Amino acid sequence: MILKSISEGIKFAFSLNVIIPYIVLYLITFYVMIGLFSTLLNFMPLGTGGLRALLSLGIYLPFFIIIGLAYLWIHGAIIDQAKYYPRRKPLAKSFEYSTSRYLTMLCAATLFGIIMVIISSPPYIGPLLSFVLGLMLFYLYPSIIVDKKRCIESFKKSFNTFMKYPLETFVTWLLTIVLSLIIVGIFALPLIIFVFANLTGMPNLPTAAGVEQQTMLKSLLPGISNAVHSPYFIIYLFIFCVGLAINSSFEMGTRTRLYINTRRAET
Repeated sequence: MILKSISEGIKFAFSLNVIIPYIVLYLITFYVMIGLFSTLLNFMPLGTGGLRALLSLGIYLPFFIIIGLAYLWIHGAIIDQAKYYPRRKPLAKSFEYSTSRYLTMLCAATLFGIIMVIISSPPYIGPLLSFVLGLMLFYLYPSIIVDKKRCIESFKKSFNTFMKYPLETFVTWLLTIVLSLIIVGIFALPLIIFVFANLTGMPNLPTAAGVEQQTMLKSLLPGISNAVHSPYFIIYLFIFCVGLAINSSFEMGTRTRLYINTRRAET
């Protein structure tokens, strides 16, 4: 069941039909982030930079909220695509279905976030509790999309599925993390090399205690600026976004296929 689900997830991820929405959204996300950081860095030398930076953050905040909501919408469509794999379903139909289930997904995501904040707050054991909770709710969105569960019902369904298949869930999660690091690392390498190459020409900074972090950061800004404004940057960023898109499709696909395979095992 584990290897079957991962194999299906890998094959599903290398489909142009399912990675295009992620590529577009990742590109938008990165350029919004670049715009935000550029604005914040411009305010650093000013005495009123703190207030103006907060105002700038307030301007960009709606963009990040919209991006987060869009990610949830795309997740729903990609899960619906994985539900029918290896058969093909028009992507537009999957987005229509994701729209019909969107309020349920948003409710589940909000409740999940609240529970996660509460359960991760205790010192020392907080991270462990949040990790266990993440495994228990591993099937939260697939249950909403595949089985049309409502908000509270999706939590129950995910928990019950995990309790029946705890080892399969954990091993699949672990292998997915390892493969995700490999995928993202390979596609991020050209961008990392390109940015590093633009920074290697910068003069070495002294490491005395009196050197301020702001001075160190300002000395790196020309190299970072040259990299971002280079015509090659968009090429390497696009390659990185393709890797992130493949990884997101792989994760959603594997999770959905495992959920479907557990349902088949019960029949």
